Amino acid sequence: MSKIFDHIKKTKGWHIALGIFLVCLFIFLSVRASDEFRWSDWGFGDAQSMLSLKHWDKAGWFSNYFLFIPQGYAKVIRLFDDPQLRQHAHGTCPGSSPRIGPRLWYTHYPAGYLIPYAVLFKLGLEDVFHARMLSIIFSVTALILMYIVFAKITNYGIAFFAVLFYAGSPAFLGYADTIANQPIDDLLRFAFMLLVVLSTRAESPAAARKWMILAWLAEFCLSLSSFDSVFFIYVWLIGWDLMERKGFRWKVYLIYALAPVTAHSLQFLQNVWYLGFDDAFLDIPLP
Repeated sequence: MSKIFDHIKKTKGWHIALGIFLVCLFIFLSVRASDEFRWSDWGFGDAQSMLSLKHWDKAGWFSNYFLFIPQGYAKVIRLFDDPQLRQHAHGTCPGSSPRIGPRLWYTHYPAGYLIPYAVLFKLGLEDVFHARMLSIIFSVTALILMYIVFAKITNYGIAFFAVLFYAGSPAFLGYADTIANQPIDDLLRFAFMLLVVLSTRAESPAAARKWMILAWLAEFCLSLSSFDSVFFIYVWLIGWDLMERKGFRWKVYLIYALAPVTAHSLQFLQNVWYLGFDDAFLDIPLP
């Protein structure tokens, strides 16, 4: 028991410092997000996400195939997806292969990250400020998960300064309130990293399986929302096993690989739903 109290005393200061820092950061980001004339460092993506969300809210999620549609939400825009008018859609959607011609819905990137924001719209919170606040919640929660991950593999002091460094970087500050995929990518990536650590250090096989299943689900959700970290996490998986001297656990990597394979297969089915099988197959991006 005394060891537990000593551990709490040693770590309490870092926890308090992190809490104060995150509260100040959250207030700063919230005030900045209230400026309706300011956009994130991916303002183009923010605008496209808001357009897609408007389409989803006005016409329904299913009528938009759960796909990204970065178009003006006037009803007339949908006429440009008719075969006789597709020639007029040039320049409006870069997400279609030249082999099938221009189309309105964006088929080359997972749109799962839009779902939490679409839920906000369903709740009546349709303005850009509320969407940015949700992004900030994702981003700040990601920092908490990052702190826990680094604390488990190093110590709380190093973890605090790692979070401080990342949170002060343009890579974080420029995208912390974006309505694009970066905040949820951060959240799910650090969640996956933490769950992998917990699974490899679990005290029993049953606990290890539980954490591994949760890690697999986190990777699946990440693959539905972003391409950005899907390949990085395999560097983490292999690197973490080397650090832990677990060896090259290729069977485990194959199990985890099923998560993006399943998610991207669902994305292909989305494209089949919209384009039909032949065009969906032709629409697969080639190197």
